[in-house]
Amino acid sequence: MRAIIKRNKTQQNQGPTDAINAASKEGLLSPLLWTLIIAVFAITLFSYCSPLYPFNVWVDPNCFFTVGKSILDGIVPYRDLYEQKGPILYFIHTFASLISYRSFLGVYFVEIIASWAFLHISYKTISLFNKSKYRILFISALGIIIYSSQCFVCGDSAEEFCLPLIAYALYVGLKTIKNNEPITTSQAIILGITASCVLWIKFSFTGFYLPWIVYLLYFYFKNKWGKKIIPTFLYAIIGLIVPTIPIFIYFIYNNALDSLFQTYFYDNTMLYGSTSPSITTALELVFINISTSVINNPLFWILILCSIIFASRNVRGFLISTLLVTTAFIFFRTTHLYLPFILAAFAPLGVMAFDALIKHTRPIFHHTFIILLIIGCTISSRYESLIFSSEENLPHHKFDQIIKQESNPTLLNYGFLDGGFFTYSGITPSNRFFCKLNLNNPQIMAEQDSIADNGLTTFIVTQRYYKGRRDRKFDKYTKVAECKIRKRRENTTRIYSLYKRNTTTK
Repeated sequence: MRAIIKRNKTQQNQGPTDAINAASKEGLLSPLLWTLIIAVFAITLFSYCSPLYPFNVWVDPNCFFTVGKSILDGIVPYRDLYEQKGPILYFIHTFASLISYRSFLGVYFVEIIASWAFLHISYKTISLFNKSKYRILFISALGIIIYSSQCFVCGDSAEEFCLPLIAYALYVGLKTIKNNEPITTSQAIILGITASCVLWIKFSFTGFYLPWIVYLLYFYFKNKWGKKIIPTFLYAIIGLIVPTIPIFIYFIYNNALDSLFQTYFYDNTMLYGSTSPSITTALELVFINISTSVINNPLFWILILCSIIFASRNVRGFLISTLLVTTAFIFFRTTHLYLPFILAAFAPLGVMAFDALIKHTRPIFHHTFIILLIIGCTISSRYESLIFSSEENLPHHKFDQIIKQESNPTLLNYGFLDGGFFTYSGITPSNRFFCKLNLNNPQIMAEQDSIADNGLTTFIVTQRYYKGRRDRKFDKYTKVAECKIRKRRENTTRIYSLYKRNTTTK
């Protein structure tokens, strides 16, 4: 009884972080549970797939979701619907659509799982180099900074789902070098599985594994572990095959394997972004993209820089080489706000910079710091968000009120990336080129123009910018609704128009 009273008195004198660590030691709040709590908090607050937001208006998630849910209707990606990401990303959204067919609620739960995996791997990575009792505070700060960054955009990107996979490979590499121990059989198999998933989500990220393999080979030869190399690679190949077999079976069964390779590999390589062979042009683009990203995501890049600074000397070369090559691979052809998010895998060790700060401050400052960090990151990243806003203000809602009056309506998303009108209305696309992608493929607009000219869909939805070009004339359609959305971050106003096929059109 005295021991219990003494323990209770001790806990009363503890701050929140100390109480969390004490609970963790007693098994009441393990790091696994705490990283789940952070993941739920971060995704709920910062992802537009969260129930706090009426709808995720970002075009990329809507492209993925349209293809993913269409698989349930027997439609095969690439063959029947033209989209450029990997099949595993679509299957993820197929699973999510089983939870919610016309909203991103299912994606929200998948995002939490991905964030939980990343944060827990990050905790283990930090623990390799720092045994501070404040690691839970470090991982909290990491989660807030990473998921509030501008490159997270609205949530549900290919980068987000590849992040824990890349983070695991970094963790294994760091552990191997730091502890001077070879990769185990189970680690090799898991590395193969995760690398295969990266390949079939967004293959350009596989560039990360080139310096990873080269550096680990050098480390193996340096330690005279040459005999262990071939078995390790064989186990990794076994892991690599595991996700690949069901993908091949699915596309072979649907007679669409050629469509998979044509669209996902060839078209992405030859028709996407800059294809200039000039090294100078590529380097200039990388420099410009990094500079822009640093301006947009200062805390994000500070963590990455601090990771290099605070990493022990024996792993610094490994981190720098993998970081530089990965950065070059994602930036040398194109620029998008979301691209650097995959580099969050290099950020965990950066939070050790807080360790020096904590040692010279009182506990009350630690908790105040986290609170201010949450407030600051939320304001800076979501000042223009739709959080708590009315769903009725969305063009999707207004258009759906008209669309659902028709029986078995069809829709064409004309001339722009999937705006979310398929998702919101629950309509499955009736044509292969269901939206315009960032690929220089002349077939896309040729088919869309043909559909519009012949009145083959019940409705057409268009997007244009205020004071920009006007919509083309649709002879067989009449405009029935229009709605504006102001994007403060982009300093633009987008105008969405809904056209309905004339009753005289057959």
